[in-house]
Amino acid sequence: MSKRSFPEENRLLQTIPGVSETCAATILAEIGPDVKAFQSDADLASWAGLCPGSYESADIKKSSHVTQGN
Repeated sequence: MSKRSFPEENRLLQTIPGVSETCAATILAEIGPDVKAFQSDADLASWAGLCPGSYESADIKKSSHVTQGN
């Protein structure tokens, strides 16, 4: 669907090293052809689960790992 719906965006995504045709179609299916829903690249990375969390309580800092994909 994404390749037919957004051929230019699909082609551009595939110019990124490591992004295959399937990966490009998945990216377009998940976030669409533009990222206007996200205010910054950090917001997109956080939504995708690629940003490790950072938690602090009583001056004790703990960090978490990125979420596990399927």
